[in-house]
Amino acid sequence: IGDGNEDLTSAVIHFIEDTTLRLFKKNKVLPLTIDEEEKVIFGPVAEKTVANLQADSNYPLEVQSAGTQEASGTQDKLKTGDRLVFSDEKGAVLAQYQLCVTGDVNGDGIIDVMDMETIQKSILNIKSLSGVYLKAGLVTENSETLSVMDMEAVQKHILGIEKIK
Repeated sequence: IGDGNEDLTSAVIHFIEDTTLRLFKKNKVLPLTIDEEEKVIFGPVAEKTVANLQADSNYPLEVQSAGTQEASGTQDKLKTGDRLVFSDEKGAVLAQYQLCVTGDVNGDGIIDVMDMETIQKSILNIKSLSGVYLKAGLVTENSETLSVMDMEAVQKHILGIEKIK
């Protein structure tokens, strides 16, 4: 039994799916994955800037610093916890996501010894990680819980032995 709005409902769902799937250009430079359920965009984008992400976006994109509503500058580094706000040409918000930079566990935009220490503290149950910060620490493939292997992968990245993928 229809109410006459099936076509409209279908069109709205199609628009939402279209928008979600096409936030970034197909030939994008940055290797990103979108988790629609948790509203998180993640990937190994350490050392990349807001301008890099904006260049790959199909929509006007504002990057807001973690914990604030303030827009990041175009030369600011992408950080775990940043909020990505995609808008249409009139400024209406289409979608919002939290950013998870693989390896940037402490959310400063740099993969360094502080990230290794943060992972270590979490493994030892001194200070637990959650949300995107926990996801950022899950560096090794098929990792579901933080381990020494994740800490080692961060160390190899820092030493230039093997970049985080």
